[in-house]
Amino acid sequence: MHCNKVTEIIEKSKFQKLSLNEMINLRMHLILCVKCKKYKQMSTELDDLIFRSFATENVKYNSQISLSLEEKNRLIDKLSKL
Repeated sequence: MHCNKVTEIIEKSKFQKLSLNEMINLRMHLILCVKCKKYKQMSTELDDLIFRSFATENVKYNSQISLSLEEKNRLIDKLSKL
């Protein structure tokens, strides 16, 4: 499985149940690919940061609030250049 597809599946998994095939392919890929494993970790951290920022502003958390895959990729790219 290609890394671009894996990042889509990682994001998809946050909002809906993955098929058995997707789960197996994702796990296998994450075992072998350090970059995608790091992406998954960073994506989760970004979601947590966003959640905490809304929580500290006394805004009720809505599970539909999140960065798009494109926005996350831009943010990750900028952070990696720091």
